[in-house]
Formats: sequence, C-alpha cells, structure tokens
Amino acid sequence: VQDYNKAVFWYEKAASQGEAGAQNDLGVCYLLGYGVQKDVEKAVEYFKKSAKQGYKDAQYNLGTCYVKGFGVPTNLLEAEKWYRNAYIQDYVAAKDALERLNK
Repeated sequence: VQDYNKAVFWYEKAASQGEAGAQNDLGVCYLLGYGVQKDVEKAVEYFKKSAKQGYKDAQYNLGTCYVKGFGVPTNLLEAEKWYRNAYIQDYVAAKDALERLNK
C-alpha cells in the first residue's frame, strides 16, 4: 500500500467494528510503523483481538510476537498455542514455526 495513512484510516474504521482482518492488518502497521508511530504493544493488542476471533494470520503473528518478545514477554508455550491454532487452519508457515519451536 503506497498511502499507509489512508490504509490505517480504513483499517481503524473496520477494526473498531470488530473486523478481524482489519485488526490484524492494523497490528502489522503498528508492528512495522507503517502509517502510524511504531508501537509493538498496540500491535499485540490488535493481533490478540483478531486471533481470538480465529483469524489465522493474526494467530501466527501473535505467536511470533511471543517467540520474539515483541510487545509481550517471551513465552514459548503461548507461541506454540497460537501457532497451533493457525496450523489447524492450514496456515503453512505455522507448521514451520512449530517445527522450529520443537527442535
């Protein structure tokens, strides 16, 4: 997206209405600082909202935050839980992430 500020505007509108995809995408914007001030804690908040609705991309992203300690303390059990939830929904990268965790 070239105009991240405009994207964030629309993501925020949709996310505030509970749209899981927008919550995840807004989390990515906060994690990377696209169109907003970088804020990993806020990114995690949005990933959690989305992941709890069963959105597999957010589940994977949240798992990664727990592995790397982005916005939350490192917690490999939590990471595994969220990766597993994504994997159950055929999120291919989650399978690799689970294999790395279990080495």
